[in-house]
Amino acid sequence: MIDRLEAIARRYHEIEQEMARPEVAMDHEKVTRLAREQRTLRETVETYDAYRRARQEMERHKGGRPPLWETPQ
Repeated sequence: MIDRLEAIARRYHEIEQEMARPEVAMDHEKVTRLAREQRTLRETVETYDAYRRARQEMERHKGGRPPLWETPQ
């Protein structure tokens, strides 16, 4: 499952890079096609990024320290 999410995120970022290329930016049809593809991936990538950030936060707080959201102010 994670491998599939990584592949989706990788493709999403490849599309960003491809759309930034001048020869692609001048091709309206190609830009439109890439933008549509990217739009279909966006929600999955954003959700996966949030999951990765949460896991990193959790890993950072292993060892008895409470997560930031449980720390008294």
